[in-house]
Amino acid sequence: MAIEKVQETSEDGPKTREERKIRILDAAWVVVNRDGFEGATTRTIAEEAGVNIAMLSYYFGSKETLLNELLDYTARNALVSVREALNQTGTVAEVLRNGFASLWGGIYRHPAMMPYNLVLRSNYDLVARRMSQALFLDYRATIVEYLSRTLALSGEEISVPLEQFAHFIVSSFNGIMMDYMIYQDVEKCEQQQQLLLQMLLTLVRP
Repeated sequence: MAIEKVQETSEDGPKTREERKIRILDAAWVVVNRDGFEGATTRTIAEEAGVNIAMLSYYFGSKETLLNELLDYTARNALVSVREALNQTGTVAEVLRNGFASLWGGIYRHPAMMPYNLVLRSNYDLVARRMSQALFLDYRATIVEYLSRTLALSGEEISVPLEQFAHFIVSSFNGIMMDYMIYQDVEKCEQQQQLLLQMLLTLVRP
């Protein structure tokens, strides 16, 4: 059987290894949103990316590895959007509202890409577990960073340690994401976010 060679991209295509990986990840994003995780295959992803199976295997090795990296890549892009939203805030309430709205907007538009999918995969995949842990810490660190800055400027205080406050936010939002995956009830999840916000604000002193 002939071995399929890795085919380089065209002259006007991606040049670096990272650019080629992102091209494949972007194609995987399209395919998973269209066909779901089970329906997505390495062949359809390769076709969407305009590469052959050999190149996809060269960069990712397996479908499982590709899907793990896709979820991590998507969640980190969502974190960039959250950070951009938080740049426009002035109080703790605004930080929380804008952060929730930014993250929920991405989840509602593309439910297949929820970070919680990566958490579910971590039950049987050690690499996914490590990615989930790193992602959780990054989201928590982002909350701590922006709330620290906000508290210094607004003069507000939070009645529990900031790390604990941020940890509770990430854990609670993960619960809301799981609820949405199970029931697909948008109104209920938005109500849960409002309830979470009200609970958090009881810990904030002007």
